[in-house]
Amino acid sequence: MQILDLLLFALPIGWIIACLDAFRIGLRDKTYGVPFVSVALNTMWVLIGGTWYVVSMGFRSFALVFLVWGIIDLLLLTTYFRFGYREFESMSGQSKPVFIGCTVLAFLCAGAWQAVFCYNSDLWLIDTAFTLMLLTSMMFVYMLLVRKSSRGQSMLIAVAKCIGSLGPTLYGWIRMRDCFMTGIGAVCFIIDCAYIVLLYRMLRAEKR
Repeated sequence: MQILDLLLFALPIGWIIACLDAFRIGLRDKTYGVPFVSVALNTMWVLIGGTWYVVSMGFRSFALVFLVWGIIDLLLLTTYFRFGYREFESMSGQSKPVFIGCTVLAFLCAGAWQAVFCYNSDLWLIDTAFTLMLLTSMMFVYMLLVRKSSRGQSMLIAVAKCIGSLGPTLYGWIRMRDCFMTGIGAVCFIIDCAYIVLLYRMLRAEKR
């Protein structure tokens, strides 16, 4: 593995650090620290992508990353199922069966989304990863603005996410000259920087 290839690992490493802290902060603040749609999409990406990777490539170093990633997704799901309904009810006023139905629907849609990419792109694992990066960055900003507080969030999460976006973006530009990776990654990096600024201002206002 060349040193440049390590830039690709910035994405899973950054996400793992962010998610571990989100799990910790979620337990502390009694909420979930990562938007559920993002967790659903990432869980299906890990499940389908990890299976495809092991079958196609064998159990190599990146397969271990998939395994760790999957375990962390399970941790995030525990905070969502433990605390998510309270927030869902306050926002929508709907009952718990509706909450469960929406959750199941989100997983089904996430799986279908992976399948569409899988059968229509040779680089579907990368394409879905970068699309997921973009959706996640936008949803973190949305979650901060909707909650109107830093509850369930931290600067470690924000910075780790930002580094995770920057690494593969640089890889796409320097190594692959891939306009899709570079363009989507650059937009993610800009949104992540905006999220850091917004969260910093929120923390200052809360004197935390």
